[in-house]
Amino acid sequence: MMMGSTMLQVSLWLNSIIVFPLSYFLLVAKPKRMDMVMGPDTQARRILASIYLSIGIVSAKATTLPTEQAVQLAVPLFGMQIVYKSITAFSCLKWNQPIYANQFVTAVHLCTLYCLKQDGLTEVSLL
Repeated sequence: MMMGSTMLQVSLWLNSIIVFPLSYFLLVAKPKRMDMVMGPDTQARRILASIYLSIGIVSAKATTLPTEQAVQLAVPLFGMQIVYKSITAFSCLKWNQPIYANQFVTAVHLCTLYCLKQDGLTEVSLL
């Protein structure tokens, strides 16, 4: 059974479901709870929110493409996310909700890349 294209959609939608609301809260709504979890509203936090928004835009676009084109967009995106989200596990001294969420997304994206590789939809392998 071919799971690669299904997992591809799962990963892309997961990105969108997480980063669009998060970007809104970081850039527009700015609830006080965000300060407790993500730190105060600074230029660095706005840059991070912009990166999140970029991930969401690329992911949303990829959901509209045929599988082969979506893979070309998603594989480098997932690779970058896996690397930076894994680094947060070691660089952040205190784990909180964003760190746990990062590790969950990393696991999903790794499964997606594995399934894409098994199905012959990509030659790239981080495993």
